[in-house]
Amino acid sequence: LEGEQGGPRKSTAISMAQDILMRVDGDLLAPNDGSPEGFLGSLKQADDKCAGNAANIVVAPEFGNTLAQMQRSYSLQYKTLLMDLYDVPPTYKKALAKTTWTIPNPRVSLLGGVATELLPTLSSSVDWLGGFFSRALIIHGDSAADGTDQGGTPPDKLRGDLADDLWGNLKKWRAASKKRGRPLFNYSKKASKTAASALVRCKEPNLKGSMSRADVHLKKLAAIEQIDEDPLSKCIEAAAVERAMKLIAYWQKTLPGVIDSCFARSNDDF
Repeated sequence: LEGEQGGPRKSTAISMAQDILMRVDGDLLAPNDGSPEGFLGSLKQADDKCAGNAANIVVAPEFGNTLAQMQRSYSLQYKTLLMDLYDVPPTYKKALAKTTWTIPNPRVSLLGGVATELLPTLSSSVDWLGGFFSRALIIHGDSAADGTDQGGTPPDKLRGDLADDLWGNLKKWRAASKKRGRPLFNYSKKASKTAASALVRCKEPNLKGSMSRADVHLKKLAAIEQIDEDPLSKCIEAAAVERAMKLIAYWQKTLPGVIDSCFARSNDDF
């Protein structure tokens, strides 16, 4: 999540999401100290606890601090580590100072927030064109300039109800996935056509790397929508794609402005 300081309530949104996720599975939260050893250790612990379940999420409401830390010598490997794990290798093997880590099928997510004012000075051309930020779904948040009420924090009971719904749907989906022998969805024929027609192709060099991942982002979001609608479904239906496209369309509209700002204001030589 990216937006002006103090405006779009990035930290509030992230804290709400973290609260709901932790009610579902408190073991998902990964350490966020910038240490590759601690990060890989948490994934190995998850796999030792339940074979094949090496999954966690990094939550960083102040992701600017994390980016600044990644620029220090002892954390330089952390950024590369996140990129490698994002691509979900069948097996990840990494030799660090004292330990060689071998983790099957690791899965990592990252939920962070960074101020628009900080992002240009904390990112470089390598980050944007080399694959780090292009892997992320960067959502730009605007302050409500017209005075529109942005809404309050949902009460504890509502967050509890959302966590219960999420847990119930995930439990059904995992059971169905285990029975089918595959965890991922495929599009239905209609959904595949809907997805293909909705995506905008981009040839502009500075945008191409990020925009080329639109189909990946769309499929992930559509799968989430499908699980929420019907966790027992065998495929992603067109209605789920259409709901996911609302966020993807907004992302496609606002991302060029975010990248242009970084290229124009960065201390790096773009």
